[in-house]
Amino acid sequence: MGYTNYHYQKESFTDEEWEYIQHHKKKIMEHFHGIEIEEDKSDDGIISLNGVEENAHETFKLSKERRGLHSWENEEDGAFSFCKTNRKPYDKIVWNILLKAYESAPHKIRISNDNGESTNFLRELGWSK
Repeated sequence: MGYTNYHYQKESFTDEEWEYIQHHKKKIMEHFHGIEIEEDKSDDGIISLNGVEENAHETFKLSKERRGLHSWENEEDGAFSFCKTNRKPYDKIVWNILLKAYESAPHKIRISNDNGESTNFLRELGWSK
């Protein structure tokens, strides 16, 4: 199966929120500079990355614009997405980007992972504006 990170995006991010996420994504990648990743930089409105070679698993994607909902999704929860990282090194980058997205706009995104860390857990720690 594999270790997974999840997120529900309720709304699109504003330009200011997306700039904050992108700024911190760069800082996160600098902090974890020893972790090799492949990043698709072809679209400024999408963060898309994966590990390299044996450290690759599934590609993580986070979009500035919330996509349309599938028939099994609802407005209250938002657009569902997940990325199985299988606890490979790039998982640290993925989770930290999701944390910054939540920090930027806690009312627009709900995050969780297979460690049991979630939006509710983060709120208990005081991670909402």
